[in-house]
Amino acid sequence: MSKLEELIFLGTGTSGSVPNISCLTAETLSCKVCLSALPALRIGSTTLAGRVDGTPLFVKNRRRNTSAIIRHRHPDGRLRTILIDCGKTFYEASMQWFVQYRLRKIDALILTHGHADAMNGLDDLRQWTIGSDTYRCQSHLDIYLSKETMKVVQAVFPYLVDSSKATGGGGIPATKFHIFDQNGPQPFYIDELEIVPFEVHHGVYSDSAPFICNGFRIGGILSYISDVSHVPDEAREVMRGSIVIVIDALKFGKHISHFGVEEATEELLKLRPKCGYLVGFSHAADHDEILSASHHDNFFLLRMGSNRLGFSLMVVRVPPWHHRLRHARDETLYTTKTTWFCLIIEYQRLVPVKTNHVPRQDVFCLGKSHDVPRLTQ
Repeated sequence: MSKLEELIFLGTGTSGSVPNISCLTAETLSCKVCLSALPALRIGSTTLAGRVDGTPLFVKNRRRNTSAIIRHRHPDGRLRTILIDCGKTFYEASMQWFVQYRLRKIDALILTHGHADAMNGLDDLRQWTIGSDTYRCQSHLDIYLSKETMKVVQAVFPYLVDSSKATGGGGIPATKFHIFDQNGPQPFYIDELEIVPFEVHHGVYSDSAPFICNGFRIGGILSYISDVSHVPDEAREVMRGSIVIVIDALKFGKHISHFGVEEATEELLKLRPKCGYLVGFSHAADHDEILSASHHDNFFLLRMGSNRLGFSLMVVRVPPWHHRLRHARDETLYTTKTTWFCLIIEYQRLVPVKTNHVPRQDVFCLGKSHDVPRLTQ
């Protein structure tokens, strides 16, 4: 069986990304989240002055569409790369992080649902499959998705499903689609890595029927939900026992198609993972404000120190669950390495650890600050 080794986030924002162009071009500049996402600009009372030479790496509130890479070790020793979602900002993210991590081949793509922020980058996959055998990254790309998502892909990108419908004579992505079983949480396998799909609600249709987004339990360790407004009991049981849970948290307060920060933390309290990662933020969610908020005495937010990876990327190294953080109650060991763009929720029952593997970390409490130990080098 393959073993999950690494989770790399390519983005942690909502469909519109952050910053919002409406905020940056408004007559009166008032959205501090969007303004903070472009710190290279000089901000006047009503105008922006100066030139943007490129978004700096270390920008807390700069967020692309939520997307991630799973890396797992096959029994043959080679690390496989699985992409989760391929939205509107995928190609921009790939230019930065595929290059940085030297990720050439995409062994598989998993789509969570049929919205633009999850699938509108599918055409960009042509860069992986066009050209000669000696030039291209790979011959084709395997895509795993639900029957409902397949219908959307077929409508939006008919030439990806039937190449005879391509026009213009240019190259198109070479894809193979695999529809996973939706009759309950039935596992499927990608290069011997077990993946269990489950259904959560992501808003509603006009007739009030729930729109379904797929979450996934991956390798028995990680549960991933990019978009959610309600978690059915069946889905919760699939996730139960996960060591790491990634979950949608658009902003503070309620929203018709997304969890708010409060709902996301409530769900994590029910499931009790070792680590919980909040993603999917809009420009209504400020990084520092969420860090300083107080919602649950049982939880605190752990902010990791700055590093060279930048705030648009987060890496979670999953096995061998040692070297970094120790759970005081059951001595289970696990490891995390992250940057600013994602909020990390850990349980309070942690003991201080001295290690050479982790930079100094700042702990921000939700609740009673004196109850939370600091982790030191």
